[in-house]
Amino acid sequence: MASSNYMFDRELGSARAIINAYSNVPLTQQPQYNTYLGSYGMSSQLPYTTTFTNFNYLGYGTGSTESIESKKVLVDLQGQVRLLKKELENRDARVLELTSMKDAYKHVHFEPDRYGSTHDLRETTIKLAAKDDRINELKKENDLIIHANYQLRLRVHELESNVNSYDSVSNKSTLAISSIQKDAKEKQDQLLELEARVRTHMEEREASERKMDVLQKKLQELFAQLSVTLEHNYGQPSAASFETVMSRIADINAENILLKGKLVKIEDTNKLLEKDAQSNRATIQQMANQLQSHVHYNINHCLQNDTIKAERDAALHDKETVKTELETVKSRLDSIQKAWQNTRSELDQRENKYSSHELHMKQLENDAVYVKSCFNAFKQQIGQMLSDGYVKVEPKEEEIKQKIQLLMQSSRERGIIITNLENQKEQLTKQLQAQIDINVLENAFTSLSDEDYEVVMKHVRELLDLDPHQESSKHDPKIETMWAVVSAFNK
Repeated sequence: MASSNYMFDRELGSARAIINAYSNVPLTQQPQYNTYLGSYGMSSQLPYTTTFTNFNYLGYGTGSTESIESKKVLVDLQGQVRLLKKELENRDARVLELTSMKDAYKHVHFEPDRYGSTHDLRETTIKLAAKDDRINELKKENDLIIHANYQLRLRVHELESNVNSYDSVSNKSTLAISSIQKDAKEKQDQLLELEARVRTHMEEREASERKMDVLQKKLQELFAQLSVTLEHNYGQPSAASFETVMSRIADINAENILLKGKLVKIEDTNKLLEKDAQSNRATIQQMANQLQSHVHYNINHCLQNDTIKAERDAALHDKETVKTELETVKSRLDSIQKAWQNTRSELDQRENKYSSHELHMKQLENDAVYVKSCFNAFKQQIGQMLSDGYVKVEPKEEEIKQKIQLLMQSSRERGIIITNLENQKEQLTKQLQAQIDINVLENAFTSLSDEDYEVVMKHVRELLDLDPHQESSKHDPKIETMWAVVSAFNK
């Protein structure tokens, strides 16, 4: 057990050296407040207090209360260690999430449009505000991690003090167990002596009772003999018998006197025996009470011994658990230190990125001003192009839109007029061509005979590619020409 305590103290010393190496304040000092200046000029007060629990072993009467208090303290320590584990796991997950974040740099393409540029500008401002909030959150989380690290160091110091108190309690419990074992052996020897004395007193009592039985039997025989003799003496009255009776009575009186003396002696011996029996009973009762008290005392000592052994085993188990928890806390401290360094480097990178984003933002503002000026010049040019000698168009969006709508409407109306004129042109050309054909045919068919007319009509059909057996549409231009020829011939 001494070697295990030495190894445990050695490990605690190494853990303390590591914590002191990564901290600015030694563990032996106990100020009320500690201020930490962050990398961004933010200071935070860290209040902390160290609590020490004293374990005193004062005897058999206070062992149960001390064990209950020690168990409560152990349960509280275990609960606090579990909470610290959960906080460390949450911080590890948060640090991993922060280290795994990636910023996607997006190139902004400008279009010669006011709405697109304002939309991009709004998105960049929103992103910058989100990044500012994220940087502030990272600063706050960094301060919280530093505060939690310092509290963990204080908690390790408290656990060391508790382990030392547990060692002292275990040593006191071993001494108490050895003393209780010695007392139990002495009480067992006393119990054996008392049992031997009780056996001797019981044997003496049985012997006195046997003597009393023998004396009682002799007295009964004497009384029987007297009764028999008295009955035998009663008979016929005579001087001889009277003398014999008197002599017998004298003998009986003498015998009675002798018997009275014997009875007195027997009564004295009986009284002495009763007194001895009463004294023996009292001593036996006293010894039985002492025996019961010693038995109860021995049982209580055995129970206290068992409870102390159980507390010692629990203290050793708690010592092992605290040792393992200290190792885990040590590894957690190393991982937290590495994560803190990573977050510090990431914050520096983010500061550089923030400065570059500020420059980029200024450039975007300048570009937006330039685009705005170009857009105003473009509106002025469009207004000059749309204005004429009658109407002057101002470089405003609404007036430009109205002017463009009017131009579009006028262009549509002109297109409709042009299509109508083209249709009228086609109709007039058709009518003119038909009139020309009619005039030509009238001039050509006036001097023809019937036979010549048939020949000419056949020739016209051939020229027009008309099938005489095919029904054509009435509005076909070839049919119209044929009917024009027929009408000219009729005329």
